[in-house]
Amino acid sequence: MRILVYGAGVIGSLYAAKIANSKHHEVSIIARDKRLIELKENRLLIKHMKGRDIEKANVNIIPELDPEDIYDYILVTVRKDQVKNVLPVLRDNKSKNILFMVNNSLGPSEWIEQLGRERIILGFPGAGGKRENGIVHYHIVSSFIQPTTIGEIDGNYTERLKTLRNILLHAGFHVSISSVSFLSSNISRLVS
Repeated sequence: MRILVYGAGVIGSLYAAKIANSKHHEVSIIARDKRLIELKENRLLIKHMKGRDIEKANVNIIPELDPEDIYDYILVTVRKDQVKNVLPVLRDNKSKNILFMVNNSLGPSEWIEQLGRERIILGFPGAGGKRENGIVHYHIVSSFIQPTTIGEIDGNYTERLKTLRNILLHAGFHVSISSVSFLSSNISRLVS
């Protein structure tokens, strides 16, 4: 499977590295500015907060998403204020499964409007950390506290969720599939 992580901050770097190191998928990560240079020079490096070893991940480091470059899954891990700039790029690309791991209390109505409801998967990371000197120091949260949570907008349990769950489990994350519908009256009107 081809997987793209859109955003090379702590969460994006961690998920890209762990999925790449599970050795079952081709993983690319989009980075820009100083982070792009840092990753090109030193590669993607992660270290568990309680560990000693630094893991190097074999990921493709790219500056942008080409409209013709199709991925099985795209994981969007940018900040909420950066999503507006990412949506036109995702709209022009034809990849079908886009997981938004973005803290967004307003819901996905703008994403649906730009990309179509059928392409969007919602999620929340079950990990955190910090970046120091080019290394992501991370911690994967207990499954009892906050597993990586993924779900369809309508709460359905789909094959693409099962596949994504397996990818994340294989990478070492605790994963929960949410059956909660994220459809509000505003979103229902938008997709009707």
